[in-house]
Amino acid sequence: MLIGKGDLEIENSFLETFTLEDFVFQEKPVDTNVSIGEMSLKGLDLSIDFLSQEILYENVSRVFGVEEFFLKDVSILHDEIPLRFAEFGFSEIETKLNQVISGKTFMYDLEIPFSEIEEINQKLVEEIVLTTGLDKLKASFQTEFHYEEDDKRYSNSIKAELDQLAEIEFSLEMAEFDPISLKELEEVPSSILLAIFGEEIEFRKIKIDYNDFELADILFKIYPQIVMGIDFIKVQASLLLYQYPNEKELLIGALNNFGRERNKFGLNVLAVKPLRMSEVSQHFASGRLNEYVSIEAYGN
Repeated sequence: MLIGKGDLEIENSFLETFTLEDFVFQEKPVDTNVSIGEMSLKGLDLSIDFLSQEILYENVSRVFGVEEFFLKDVSILHDEIPLRFAEFGFSEIETKLNQVISGKTFMYDLEIPFSEIEEINQKLVEEIVLTTGLDKLKASFQTEFHYEEDDKRYSNSIKAELDQLAEIEFSLEMAEFDPISLKELEEVPSSILLAIFGEEIEFRKIKIDYNDFELADILFKIYPQIVMGIDFIKVQASLLLYQYPNEKELLIGALNNFGRERNKFGLNVLAVKPLRMSEVSQHFASGRLNEYVSIEAYGN
């Protein structure tokens, strides 16, 4: 193990900053080699009583007081398989009453050699290289969540990107949502389902945005049977939405446009009246769900 340089600052049993630069770790016998350009940790509580299960649960729920953690310029060589990513970590962590109420997790520029993907699908790799000129697959991922205690509103967004190929973003909003502690989850594993589908949880929004750069054209070229798959989805949508002709027309139109142009597809479901999660299936079956939500779909 080699360390270029490091920095450590502790105050009142609280780790203010911890930084390492040019960190190299090698497992022996040599089949794993890890190189890290920079590692940084901010805000670790060192006064935790690890012998107390209750206190341990509380600190796990608030990630031990950590406010920020990241790794930069990481290279991993395992069994002669090289991986690299520019940055990984989490930040903007905010806790209240021993619960994390907001934060961001990310991984940027994860590089995977095409030689490793070729073993799974050589034809796909060849077409990506021919179309984009890329010599490796590069992916990024980011998720962000916030909890507003005043109105118990929870929001979450997830974004993923394949460099020069495609990107997708998903967002969700709910209200009257109570956070679940790790202790509650262990004692009653079904509490996560009760929290989401409980009587008081209100639906606010679901949004999906997909932007295609080259991936759809490549997949449609290699697998022309995808067209049949889209046709099957349209048939299922027609059956499922038979009580909602306007929404059915929007969705099928968006699928048709995307199948033809292969650029973008989006779906936005927004609550226009208070709607409890426990009431969704009832309103859907009655044909009255569109009184509570508006649905937009687009494709091109």
